[in-house]
Amino acid sequence: MTTLTEFTCFPKLPAELRMEIWKRVPQPERIVGWVPCGNCRNICRRKSKSREEQDGKPLARQRCMDSNHPNWLVKYVVHPRKDAIFAPLHACRESREFWKTQFYTPPRHMIVNEEGFDIPVQFNVPFLSYEHDIFTMFGAWSSTTIFDMENPMDAQIEPFIGLDRARIEHGGYSEILDLFFPASTLFEVNELPALKRLSLITMGPQPQEDEDQEDGVLMQMHACVAEHYDCQIIDIVNPEVGENSTILNECRPRRKPIHWYTKERQFDDYYNYWKAWLWHVVEGQAHFLIKSNRVSWSLIVNFALAENPEWNGPPSPEDCPLYPDQCSGPTGHRKCVIGHWRPKFELSCKYLCEERWVKFLRDDLDVKIEGWKQPIERAEKEKEDGRIRDFINGNYPNFWKWWQGDVE
Repeated sequence: MTTLTEFTCFPKLPAELRMEIWKRVPQPERIVGWVPCGNCRNICRRKSKSREEQDGKPLARQRCMDSNHPNWLVKYVVHPRKDAIFAPLHACRESREFWKTQFYTPPRHMIVNEEGFDIPVQFNVPFLSYEHDIFTMFGAWSSTTIFDMENPMDAQIEPFIGLDRARIEHGGYSEILDLFFPASTLFEVNELPALKRLSLITMGPQPQEDEDQEDGVLMQMHACVAEHYDCQIIDIVNPEVGENSTILNECRPRRKPIHWYTKERQFDDYYNYWKAWLWHVVEGQAHFLIKSNRVSWSLIVNFALAENPEWNGPPSPEDCPLYPDQCSGPTGHRKCVIGHWRPKFELSCKYLCEERWVKFLRDDLDVKIEGWKQPIERAEKEKEDGRIRDFINGNYPNFWKWWQGDVE
C-alpha cells in the first residue's frame, strides 16, 4: 500500500528534474564540536579524600587514555545524533554524487601539532558542511594538565582543531561562565573571515539518570554528557528583542555551585556580557591589547552588567574602563555603542536540550522554551515562571541553597 509520503513516479522523472529536487532537500541544522574523554573528565573532577588520591589522578587519566582512547585526545561529536549522516548521502547513487561535493569528509583520525604538542583528534562525524554546520566551542581544555584549563599558560587546544577556519560560516560559542577568560582567549572570532552567523549556545538540564546528576539539585548538562543523549537544537529569543524563560535565567541549572553573582549566571545578562566582549574584540582590538590580563576581562564584565557607578565598576557605568590603554575603540565610548552595535555577522541564541527534557518542559510544564518576544504577555509569563519554580521546589529541594554556593 502506497503511503502519502511516497512518490512512486520519482524514478520516472527526467534526470535533470530529479537532480533539481535533490538539490532542494534542506540540510538539518547541526551543532558540531569536539569534547575530551568523559571518563578522563570525571577522574579530574572527582573529589579526592586524600593526598594520595589527588596525586594519583594523572596516572589514572593516563591509564584511561592508554586503554580507552589511544587514538584520540579529543573527538568531534554532532547534535542531533540522528543527523550525523545527511540522508541523501545514502539515498541513492544519484543523490550521493551530488551531495558528496557539498560536504567535507574528514579523516577518521589525525594528529595536529599545537604549540609543540601532538594532539590526536578523532572525527565521529563522517561528513561536515562548512556552510551549514554550527562549529562550536564547548569548553576550554588543556592538553598538558588533567584539569579544565585554568590559566592561559596551559597548552591550549584550539577550538577548531583539524578544521579550516577560513571556511567556517556559522560559529558557536557554548556559554562558558566558569572558564570565560581562557575560553575567550581561544575563540579568535577575527580569524573566521567567512563567518556569517555566530550563535551563543546554552545547555539544558542534565538527564535524570546520568551518573553526574546530584541529588536534590537541578544540574546543567555538560558537553561530555550530551554526546550520549538525543538532543534538540532550539532557537531562543535574542535578549535584545525579548526575554527568555526563567529556566534560562533565575531558575537556570548550573554545573557546579560556584556562582556568586546573580546577574552573570542569568542567560539574558550573560548575553550582554558576551556581546560586550565581542565588541571589544572586533571593534576595539582589546583582545590583542589585553592579552593574558584576567583582571581586564573582569572589568568588561562589570562594564557590561553595571547598573550604577558604585558597583565595582568604572567611574561611570557608561564609560569604558579599558580606554585608552587596553581599548582602541572610540574615545570614552559608552555601553550604548555596544548595545546598538550590529556586527558584520548575525548574532543568534540557541538551546541544546535533551529530548525528554524538551518534551517535559513543553508538554508538562507548558514552558515557552523559545522565549518571549516583545511585547511580552506579562501575566502569562508570570504564570509560567510560577510553574517552573513550583516544579523545582517540589523536586529539587537543594537547588536554591546549591545555587548560592552553600553546598560543599
